Amino acid sequence: MQHMMFGTALLAASLVTPLAAATEACPDYVAQLAAMVDAEQGLRKRIDYLDPDNPAQQKLDSHTRLVERVNDERFQALLARCGWPARVAHGDTALKHAWLLVERGEHHLALQKQALALVEQAAAAGGDAPDGRFAQLYDRVAVAEGRPQHYGTQLDTPRDQPCTIFFKPFDKLALVEARRARLGMGKLYDYLDSVKEMRRCTREPHYAPRPDTLTRK
Repeated sequence: MQHMMFGTALLAASLVTPLAAATEACPDYVAQLAAMVDAEQGLRKRIDYLDPDNPAQQKLDSHTRLVERVNDERFQALLARCGWPARVAHGDTALKHAWLLVERGEHHLALQKQALALVEQAAAAGGDAPDGRFAQLYDRVAVAEGRPQHYGTQLDTPRDQPCTIFFKPFDKLALVEARRARLGMGKLYDYLDSVKEMRRCTREPHYAPRPDTLTRK
């Protein structure tokens, strides 16, 4: 599993506590995750994305971003003290909340890298195995840092051409497929077909990565 994820030594260096912290008892962990998600979702539900120039909406957007920043700091501290939540100890809902808090966007890179390292560490210690959510987040961080994807989950679409779909640069195809199989993910181009179906596009010959951004042979 080591070759298909971040190097443990590289990412663990960004953490402030050793792996043993992941097993520390945190009885309020589930409640804190729920409170952070509720705070963000409650604000987002009030945003009217069709009226972005409305002063009230701009103020609401600013407030939402502030809550996200506070939650980032709060969640990073929880991760350092409690580790990544485990299904057996915290339940599926807590895991869902944890992923929601880290899957927002590139400006949450530090939190995302911390979470990826802890998911990897937990798996190595016999905890929950990484899944498709791990793959999505890994690739998102890789793209943000200018590195090839390991799972081929991140796509690129030219503006106003939703059915012209490219993969953002990914590693050697055989390696990508092998990593996807280990996580129980489908074939790479079946994934692309599903995206095109969701967008109601006609099926055409598959698109490879852009010729000017091909990765290692």
